[in-house]
Amino acid sequence: MDFIPKVQVVKEEKPEEPFDMVEPCDATNGEEVIEEVIQEVIQEVKGESCEAKEPVENIFEEPQKLTKAGKPRKKRRPLTEQEKERLAKAREKATEARRRKAAEKREALELEKKEKELLKKQRKKKLDDLEKSLETKEEKVEKVEQKVETPIAKEPQPVKE
Repeated sequence: MDFIPKVQVVKEEKPEEPFDMVEPCDATNGEEVIEEVIQEVIQEVKGESCEAKEPVENIFEEPQKLTKAGKPRKKRRPLTEQEKERLAKAREKATEARRRKAAEKREALELEKKEKELLKKQRKKKLDDLEKSLETKEEKVEKVEQKVETPIAKEPQPVKE
């Protein structure tokens, strides 16, 4: 960005000129001065408004669009009735296709949603089954430990003589 020169815009402000204080000596002289001042202000306002605004004729004209070559563009010819009918049919067909695709998309989203719900249920069921199997294994282990802890009474064997 070093190659771009820095430019500062300085606005020159014109100091407003103070109004001349006119002290009329006579009543007729004061009225004439006031009328002159009024006429000057009216002329200034009219002169500024005419210069600042565009002529009325240019406001309502559309600007001409030009091609890349600089020539004015040609206007399109109006569509025939057959072309209008074809265009209307094509629009109807396009709207029908868009609606059909939107319905298919909605159905696909619903199926995906159901599939996700079913997968969640399946995972939950697997977890429940694992918990139950662990509980039953723990119960079996406890029963076996109880059996091992309690001595089993043996029947006396007959002695051979």
